[in-house]
Amino acid sequence: LGGPYPNGGYSDFHLQALKTVYDVAHGWSEVDYFIDFLASPLHDGCGKWGPGLMSDEGHPNEEGHKCMHDCVDVARVLGA
Repeated sequence: LGGPYPNGGYSDFHLQALKTVYDVAHGWSEVDYFIDFLASPLHDGCGKWGPGLMSDEGHPNEEGHKCMHDCVDVARVLGA
């Protein structure tokens, strides 16, 4: 399951929602693998994209996409 991810327009209100969704989804017993897109450096800890990783508020740039890819454990996704 892919978790929530940053957005350049998020406020503190959105950050709390991100954390709630993360906590709830991360705890589902039916999910055998959870992709944490709120990991550093992709996420700045405040709901927004990490420094230099945003193309526009809702989308990562090329480096941001690389960071998103790095959040994925391909072997776990494939069940290896």
